[in-house]
Amino acid sequence: MVTTGELVITRISQRLDDVSGRRLQRAFERHVAAGRLSHAIDLRPLSDIDSTTLAGLIRALRVVRYVGGTIAVIADQPGIRKVFSITGLERIFPVYHNEAAASAAVGAAAAISA
Repeated sequence: MVTTGELVITRISQRLDDVSGRRLQRAFERHVAAGRLSHAIDLRPLSDIDSTTLAGLIRALRVVRYVGGTIAVIADQPGIRKVFSITGLERIFPVYHNEAAASAAVGAAAAISA
């Protein structure tokens, strides 16, 4: 986990399975309990993404959205970006190419909501 200003960035370095997906969900529960509501999940270390990994991301999103938070995705791989586009998940997970773009978007959203 890396915190950049208001944004907490969690890097996923391998596909999630049921156990690691639940671990990710619990990590987000701890973030929310600590008041951290703006998140990005960095998928750049992955070469592809599967349904179990997507399910883990959705579970994390439910935890954060329940308290009014947000989760963005950082992915520069065409294949992963295509999965988010085809499944429609790009509508619920904004997808950015890098940390700077995700941080700028979070900063802009914070300025608007203040």
